[in-house]
Amino acid sequence: MACKRKHGGIGAKGSGGIRFFHPSAPLREKYGDACFNRDRLTNLTITGECRRVFSRRSREASGYECTHPDFPGTTFQVAKNNFLVTEEGEAPFESEIV
Repeated sequence: MACKRKHGGIGAKGSGGIRFFHPSAPLREKYGDACFNRDRLTNLTITGECRRVFSRRSREASGYECTHPDFPGTTFQVAKNNFLVTEEGEAPFESEIV
């Protein structure tokens, strides 16, 4: 059965829950602490792929590096499973193709 999930690549667009983005300080300054459990950050552009520890469990996970027009000069990182790709990029990352 074919995968229905859209693949991320450079230039792909998407969204994710605000509480899953690193660094979170610029988001907390702009949106406050109240929105962190329920709101999503939209209009994100994927600029790269990364591998880092996203949780306290000390396990590395694959993620995306993203930019947002409201935060120029800031690159956010988010785990792939916490990010929804809405528009695919020109070429998907090699790790996305199975």
